[in-house]
Amino acid sequence: MKRLFAVVVCAIAMLLLYGCAAAEQPPQEQTAAYDFSVEDGQGNSVKLSDFKGKPVVVNFWASWCPPCKAELPHFQACFEAYPQVQFMMVNLLTSDTREDAQAVLDQGGYTFPVFYDTTAEAAMIYDISAIPVTVFVNAKGEVVRKNVGMLTAQALEAGITEILP
Repeated sequence: MKRLFAVVVCAIAMLLLYGCAAAEQPPQEQTAAYDFSVEDGQGNSVKLSDFKGKPVVVNFWASWCPPCKAELPHFQACFEAYPQVQFMMVNLLTSDTREDAQAVLDQGGYTFPVFYDTTAEAAMIYDISAIPVTVFVNAKGEVVRKNVGMLTAQALEAGITEILP
């Protein structure tokens, strides 16, 4: 029993130390953002590279995802507060429908630009295996941060601050 207790204590200590060490690591080196094509609401093809020279926030979401829907008000507030930032709210149509997505947008009164990943190209390029995911791209076209999971309003604003010129 004492041995089991010692193992558990060691395991907890290692987790705490790992967590502290991970928090103190320097930010990842910025890498060039991979380009992808999605469709706008009218079916026109839009590429991430179309917005080069402007900071971009790319958010991957779906209408059936509760954390995705919970963070949408934060994106709307930031869309209104930061007109110099391009928002690409990318709906994953491979697991959603335009109708369901539009219902969520209408219900929330959201006006940010929504794009549709009809072929899963963007999701595959950014290795999206769970949602929501938010990618922050600076005006030079470099990924500054990639967040997996729901963002708080403060975390979203912090990411935007990092990509502003």
